[in-house]
Amino acid sequence: MKIITVAISEANICKIINNIASSLFDTKKASVNRNDNTEQITIGKAVSLRVSELLNRRNISAYRLEIESGVNHSTMTYIIKGTNKSTDLRTVIMLAKGFKMSVLEFLDSPLFNPDNLKDID
Repeated sequence: MKIITVAISEANICKIINNIASSLFDTKKASVNRNDNTEQITIGKAVSLRVSELLNRRNISAYRLEIESGVNHSTMTYIIKGTNKSTDLRTVIMLAKGFKMSVLEFLDSPLFNPDNLKDID
């Protein structure tokens, strides 16, 4: 078996993720449209809800996620309580790693539909 190592800069990884996320969140392609009665939430709240959903679905503790992801305790506390206003890409990548999923899988939720988020204009 031959293993190929590819060097990709952090900037290129961010561009790739942003391009993929843009295509996922294209409002024409979005599978979930914003209901006029739906309250918009911040990205931080969307991340908080997604983390809680995955913790419950996978039956793991926040502490276990801290260990698996490398996210420090205070950051995880802010995420779990929903008091984080926003979450940076690095933290999302770490959370996805902790859940043993790709960033795209982590973001694959109606919570991240741009029509439902109030802080991306």
